[in-house]
Amino acid sequence: MRERIEKVIAAADAQAGRQRLNPARWKGNLDAMLPAPGKVAKVQHHAALAYKQLPAFMKTLLQREGLAARALAFTILTAARSGEVRGMTWGELDLGAKLWIVPASRMKSGREHRVPLTNEALALLPDAGDASDL
Repeated sequence: MRERIEKVIAAADAQAGRQRLNPARWKGNLDAMLPAPGKVAKVQHHAALAYKQLPAFMKTLLQREGLAARALAFTILTAARSGEVRGMTWGELDLGAKLWIVPASRMKSGREHRVPLTNEALALLPDAGDASDL
């Protein structure tokens, strides 16, 4: 939220031709007065499956039919974000190189991401003739 406020103030100052210290700026300003955000907000992680339970879970998951089960298994095998998997297109796949290239525009980091694909992950993809898109 602070970053958004800083950007709004910076944009307003730029439009008005003002040069002044942005009161919402962190570095060289608020960092001298406030504790680091990581020390204030308590991180709450999502619940996760115990690592030892994963083989049994995957076995059960792979026995299920349907796109949702395949997508979840693919997400687990590639350690990708669910939104990246849901938005995947055939154009992002290099099946010969066993590689999935997620474009920067779809990545949270804003950088292209290359995901190596195992035979197990490739087996979850539908045949190219089955759909015009994934």
